Amino acid sequence: MSKAQYTDNQVIEMIHKGGQPRNEALRFIYTSFRNSAKAIMVAAGANAPDADDAIQEAIVVLDNSIRNGKYQASSNLKNYFIGICKGRIYSNKRSTKRINWTDDNLKMDGIETQEPETLMLAEEEKSILNDMLNMLDEKCRDVLRLYKLSYSMSEIAEETDLGNTNNVRQWVYKCRKRLTKLVSQNPRFFNYFK
Repeated sequence: MSKAQYTDNQVIEMIHKGGQPRNEALRFIYTSFRNSAKAIMVAAGANAPDADDAIQEAIVVLDNSIRNGKYQASSNLKNYFIGICKGRIYSNKRSTKRINWTDDNLKMDGIETQEPETLMLAEEEKSILNDMLNMLDEKCRDVLRLYKLSYSMSEIAEETDLGNTNNVRQWVYKCRKRLTKLVSQNPRFFNYFK
């Protein structure tokens, strides 16, 4: 893998081009900004898995911001990216229940916590979702992955050699329908996604 270095303007231009240049730009963002962003989030109190999740989400948000003209270049891309990461972490912290420790609640009665069983179930759900996706053909997996990452229909067409946006729309519809059918026909999956 090359250690190419790009300026902010080059990265923005590559993302706007779409296709392979966009992929290269997103790869550059991930490899160049990840360690700094993670170190800052961990220093601020985030655990490593939450920081990794925030980084993944931030890449999608940054990509969408650039493609939709929301990024105004008021700061450099790295600082903007780190700001998105920190925002994701703080947002997730705000959404968790806060506990004020007093003598009355030291017994932990009625406190919702993430028990190991709950965390294991979440991991099992991810595993089952991956199993379901792996039951689809490679083209469907690629189409749904790009669709989930907010690629435009024309970008998906280019990446998957589907020709045009109408073909992509049909594939997205068919693949989502296949995934839904897998869930409804397989009790192992259905129990997790009802």
